[in-house]
Amino acid sequence: MLVPAQKVGSIIGRKGDVIKKIVEETRARIKILDGPPSTTERAVMVSGKEEPESSLPPSIDGLLRVHMRIVDGLDGEASQVPPPAKVSTRLLVPASQAGSLIGKQGATVKAIQEAAGCVVRVLGSVTIQETRGVPGEMTVEVSGTGSQVLTAMQLIQVPPILSHTRRIS
Repeated sequence: MLVPAQKVGSIIGRKGDVIKKIVEETRARIKILDGPPSTTERAVMVSGKEEPESSLPPSIDGLLRVHMRIVDGLDGEASQVPPPAKVSTRLLVPASQAGSLIGKQGATVKAIQEAAGCVVRVLGSVTIQETRGVPGEMTVEVSGTGSQVLTAMQLIQVPPILSHTRRIS
């Protein structure tokens, strides 16, 4: 997940208390790395072991909580600054899983769009290079309000490798 550098502090928290809480509650591993060269973004890697008894995989749960921190500022609580009207999140998913996400004739993507009320686009390889992606991965862009994007991310449930969240004016 690529996040604006100024938002990393809201993910880490004072003395790392926020990130520790997310890791403890979700059992996901979260690492904050340097972002791509010549950008003002940092890379946040969210991963976790599959847990069959869990309704939500730890990596997805961790990703959703990090996403909420970026968009809302706090764990689902309203912050003093209103969240942006529109949010665009980019997930990089393995190309081998892109077909499952798209579905026959785009049926799965259409169902996710209708259920979440937002736009979901699977972008081509040219865009992957533009977004500093890794070969063998497809970029999935989800655009809408913060809550719509969150709903779509829950419905997608493909273990994401990178995501880019930005505000759209």
